[in-house]
Amino acid sequence: MKKKITTVAVLSAIMLISLSFKSHKVYHQQNSDNKIYRMYENKSYQILDTTAFYLYYRYGNMDKPKGEALIKKAEYFFSRDAGSPIELLTADNLKRAFPENHPFHYAIDAHFRNDQELIGYDNYLKCYKLKYLYNRSLK
Repeated sequence: MKKKITTVAVLSAIMLISLSFKSHKVYHQQNSDNKIYRMYENKSYQILDTTAFYLYYRYGNMDKPKGEALIKKAEYFFSRDAGSPIELLTADNLKRAFPENHPFHYAIDAHFRNDQELIGYDNYLKCYKLKYLYNRSLK
């Protein structure tokens, strides 16, 4: 995949980088606290990790009962690469995104009881458990 940086602009401690891919553009933004975000379908997703595939984080609005305050929850997403669509981080979505990697499918089933566990971080290895399992599945 051929890519090139086409636009770089610095505005009051925010950097916006536009990357051109084959048929669409991908925008990344870095703010003053050095967190990098990907803009996708008019939403901003914080990039957590780019090893092997991308992991993202963002706050989302939960459905609220009438008359109660708005509740925000953490949501996690992934994409195969910087130009791929962003999908909700679920076991089923990961299996669909990597259909040929059966060892990865089995590792997901064996190590995670639910979708919330997919974002687990291993402090000893200093990596996301999901990424570790993915890399092991390629060997």
